[in-house]
Amino acid sequence: NGGTCTNIYGGFNCSCPATFTGRNCSSDVNECLTTPCQNDGTCTNTYGGFNCTCAVGFTGMDCSLDVNECTSGTPCRNGGTCTNTYGGFNCTCAVGFTGKNCSLDFNECISGT
Repeated sequence: NGGTCTNIYGGFNCSCPATFTGRNCSSDVNECLTTPCQNDGTCTNTYGGFNCTCAVGFTGMDCSLDVNECTSGTPCRNGGTCTNTYGGFNCTCAVGFTGKNCSLDFNECISGT
């Protein structure tokens, strides 16, 4: 597992990489114990490493990178303007539309406008 063995009087000594431990560097270190995944990402320990499953709005090996939803598709409908936020986005809707994605037709007759 990438350890370095040194011969010493009456035996040997192994110097292990950070991802392994033990006399022969054969025990996997659980990197998830150090909570490497940021922004509510979920950590899964793997042999010699870890994987993060990122929450919506984040990406990267440790979920530290914000996804710009405004450039990855068209989240705002019906002429709405998208503004990226940390972990999400906001839409400024065109007149006559409302909702998170400006997908709802605003009934002007009910509002009296």
